[in-house]
Amino acid sequence: MQSLGNVSSLLCILLALAVVGCAYPTILNITAEDFINMPEIKVRSDGTIIPHTGTIDMVCGGCTPSYSYSLVGNGNPHQNFVITQKGGTTVECSTPETATGTGYSLTLGWSLSLGLDVEFESFGLDITEEQTYSVSTSFTCDGVAGEKGAICVLFYQAVTAFTVNVKEELECACGESSTIDRGTAIVYAPNADSVGSTQARGINVVSHGVEQCWGEADRTVNYYCGPPGLPDWWKLRGEGPWIDDYVNQREPAGCEIPIEANTYFD
Repeated sequence: MQSLGNVSSLLCILLALAVVGCAYPTILNITAEDFINMPEIKVRSDGTIIPHTGTIDMVCGGCTPSYSYSLVGNGNPHQNFVITQKGGTTVECSTPETATGTGYSLTLGWSLSLGLDVEFESFGLDITEEQTYSVSTSFTCDGVAGEKGAICVLFYQAVTAFTVNVKEELECACGESSTIDRGTAIVYAPNADSVGSTQARGINVVSHGVEQCWGEADRTVNYYCGPPGLPDWWKLRGEGPWIDDYVNQREPAGCEIPIEANTYFD
């Protein structure tokens, strides 16, 4: 995951704007593949995209804000993950045959956005793409039962991180228009067709120090230090954050791997 320059100044600007009630764009339904093919995205404050050849309808006496997001160079794309544990799927392993997830499906709507730090915290543009994951076969306890453990369902959403320049434009029908440079930020866009994404069994074996499942509500874990590359990085590589290339090519190399990003076999 690339580092974000000028974070403190951008944070102060955005926090100040939030206080005075400045409305930032809400949701765009766009994938990483879409974004890399667009030289610039310009959106109204309600999140609707403004065509490059279009104009904003304005009423005299009012001003309409819009926001432009353009890649810095090639955007320095990186592969990252959002890991979701579905609350309520954790089961205690009373026997090896105990199972969870049969016939279960989950539609994930994303709010992966202008990042002010590597933890995906953000103000501003939300880029959203819904993906549906289905578990058509059960995950069984198998050897976890012998360890008196538990299992749950984990979903792994692959996303691409881009570095962008952000500009705020205020277009006034009967007054002076202005453009403000808001600096650089990180945009996270989900990979189309769930490229790199998967689902897997999470386990709890406390005696071995492994705890991937906890809580009854949905929860997410952000794994933000993946390898550089666009979604086609996954071609012929498989899926999931545990494959050797993902682990060995992650940036920075010593970045901590969350326990949820590992897969365990019996």
